[in-house]
Amino acid sequence: MRPLAFGPARTLGRSGLVTVAFILCAFAPAFAEDVPIPEPKPDAAKLEAAQTSETAAPTDEGSDDAVKPESGEASPSGPDGDRPRAAGEQAEPATADASRPSEGDPLNSEPAEGDVPLPSARPDPSAAPIDPPAPSEPTGSKARDTRALGAVPNRSEKPDITPSAAVRAARAVAASLACEDILRERGIEFDVRPSISEDRCGVLRPVAVTKLSSGITVEPATALWCPTVLALDDWTRQTLLPAAKTFEPDHALTGLRQVSTYVCRDRGSGQKISEHARGSAIDIGAFIFDDGERSVSPRQKGSEGEAFQKAAHEGACGPFSTVLGPGADADHANHFHLDLAARSNGPFCQ
Repeated sequence: MRPLAFGPARTLGRSGLVTVAFILCAFAPAFAEDVPIPEPKPDAAKLEAAQTSETAAPTDEGSDDAVKPESGEASPSGPDGDRPRAAGEQAEPATADASRPSEGDPLNSEPAEGDVPLPSARPDPSAAPIDPPAPSEPTGSKARDTRALGAVPNRSEKPDITPSAAVRAARAVAASLACEDILRERGIEFDVRPSISEDRCGVLRPVAVTKLSSGITVEPATALWCPTVLALDDWTRQTLLPAAKTFEPDHALTGLRQVSTYVCRDRGSGQKISEHARGSAIDIGAFIFDDGERSVSPRQKGSEGEAFQKAAHEGACGPFSTVLGPGADADHANHFHLDLAARSNGPFCQ
């Protein structure tokens, strides 16, 4: 029984198959020699020692004693121990050494012991802040007004004023503005400062006057309720200038030296708040003449100084509701205290 044959075997026949098998057996060794067989990988320590010895070996390029081959002469053997080649003989293509890893190949290269990256330490969860810090609130013109967002203001922010008190305050502001208009009409030199509010003390639109309508200066600058400045201007024009011409004819009165205006304190007796705490009082410590100052103090009876000081004391009753000076008590022995305290029984002058 003949065996079945398929494909090329049916065409060649038995003799043809024998011939093809003979050819394959004859050329098999040649094909095997062309395929490089990888050698076992050398030890890393031996390979490093070999590279070190090659680096340390002197080269022929930089040596003066090196013997250069003449033209046409065969080149010496290379570092791999290849046989010398005759002149004109072409060099065989170098094959890659499978036993030595190529440079720059991350798959075949082995990192040195010191080059192995160590994993970074993980942060301690207990040391990390639990809650992030709250963002700082903007300041200045960009600050957020919490009241505009409907927040309830603090008790300290709530204005402590009743509707009726607000009406009285509005009336007081209107009166102060009218008073300031009178000061301007008289030619008084002054500035209006921001209102003062300190517990029980305060001054509505305090006036800092520097020169009165008569040209008399006030030193240093004051902080007075506006009607107090009007009373001071009236006293100066109606009493001080005429008295100075009478009792000091050779010298001109030029100014007033004040020693106290607004001060947040009680009276000397401690029973009530002082009129200084309301800006309605001024203390005059001296009268300034063109030849010097005349301090307020007890004067010799019958002298021109005593006459001028008496006239000033008496003339203050009227523009002011309270007048205290030398002779009233020990606290006012060296100045005139003048104020606009509300009195139902008329001015009090001592």
